[in-house]
Amino acid sequence: MNGEQALRDASPGGLIGRRMMLEHLHPTLDGYSVLADAFFAAILRDALVGPSPQSTPPGALVRLVTPMDSLAGLVRVEQLTRSWPFRPEEAQPLRLDSSRTPPYVLDFARASISGTSWLPLADSLASVLERDDRVRDALVTRRAIVQRYPFVAAAWSSLASLELKRAQARGDNARIPYIAGLYEQALEHDPADLQALATLGALALQAGDREAALGYLERARAAGPRQPQVLYNLSGAYLMAGRTQEALALAEQLVALAPQNPQYQALLSSLRRETAGG
Repeated sequence: MNGEQALRDASPGGLIGRRMMLEHLHPTLDGYSVLADAFFAAILRDALVGPSPQSTPPGALVRLVTPMDSLAGLVRVEQLTRSWPFRPEEAQPLRLDSSRTPPYVLDFARASISGTSWLPLADSLASVLERDDRVRDALVTRRAIVQRYPFVAAAWSSLASLELKRAQARGDNARIPYIAGLYEQALEHDPADLQALATLGALALQAGDREAALGYLERARAAGPRQPQVLYNLSGAYLMAGRTQEALALAEQLVALAPQNPQYQALLSSLRRETAGG
């Protein structure tokens, strides 16, 4: 099946209209998904690639388009259709549904159109969406960043942190191995990625895996020697391993960094009592 026939088959009455095409030339997101499926089917039919060990989902289920990019497309279509060769009745004015798309996304879209670099824009957008508890859109944006820049360690770490926050909020421990894999991807591209090392160390510590926790947390300390949470977790790992003096030294360092923190004070007092008793 060719692309045109695929578009016809997906259109009501076999007439390719606005569900598949933005105007006379450019497909919509649905149109691109249909074309992607048609191209992939042809590749498989002609045996251009080997058999896949698992089924491939339809293009509509795997496309990663950030809210910013989707809105930027609509802005460009509005600009395109309000001048020749389009008639006034063919114009497609931008209508923003603020209940689904916050107005600030339009600012990001316009910045993207004006030539601002995509990566920092998408990263900032994901952070704002997460702040506003729009987790689904934030995840789509983080996954799109990873898809576009898979060699950037921070992209993997940021996605993993968002996935971890969602899993913890839901009490979904089944996703922890998947999330750990995302952090490992970050380390593949930057072995000193502090966020990945610190979180993997904390997860290993929670799971009672002393050796893994020590390995990750010692590497995290080397990458960020003054990161309080890393020092706190490493102190706990040392205590778990019976290395009390090293745990005490880290607790003393923590209190020196944050003298008013009651958690660090409690840890130091506990360790001093333990070493004095020993």
